[in-house]
Amino acid sequence: MSDGYPEDVMRRLWRHRWAIFAVLTVGYFFVYFHRMSVSVVGSDIVEEVGGTIGILSSVYFWTYTAMQIPCGLLTDRFGPRAACTVFLVIASAGSLLTFAGTEFWMMVLGKMMIAAGMAVVYVPLMKLISVWFPKQDFAVLSGVVIAVGNVGAIAASGPLSLLAEAVGWRDVFLILGVVTLVLAVAC
Repeated sequence: MSDGYPEDVMRRLWRHRWAIFAVLTVGYFFVYFHRMSVSVVGSDIVEEVGGTIGILSSVYFWTYTAMQIPCGLLTDRFGPRAACTVFLVIASAGSLLTFAGTEFWMMVLGKMMIAAGMAVVYVPLMKLISVWFPKQDFAVLSGVVIAVGNVGAIAASGPLSLLAEAVGWRDVFLILGVVTLVLAVAC
């Protein structure tokens, strides 16, 4: 047994580590995509349901920050994939709440759920890299993760604006909720 798992399970995980790395790295793309989404569609949300962009923006960062210590503890206790799966489901539910919400408090709660869920992607991903890949690959793989996150931030500017114009801000969050749920299932 290794890491508390039977050898056959560890062999399967070892064989599929690249697939799991890819799924979580795509998840990290959406961490930044969600982070930047308020700067693109925030005024549309406030125009429709009221409130302020400042609260919508800051609630993501405060929640994300508050989740960093529990994120590490949850990753150590339950493992990277389990932690990511559960919290990506929470992020998906937050996106769907944002899609369906009719009041500002629903938008705030949705953004908090999104932030809490997305906060539990980076730390588990780094643990996965440190445990399942050779030590000499850590710098390159963590660099790939950061690059993908930055592409998510870029995609949340122009492309998200075009998507929001095409389908509306609510459907953007519906799409994000479904994609995030698919990522959770893939974990």
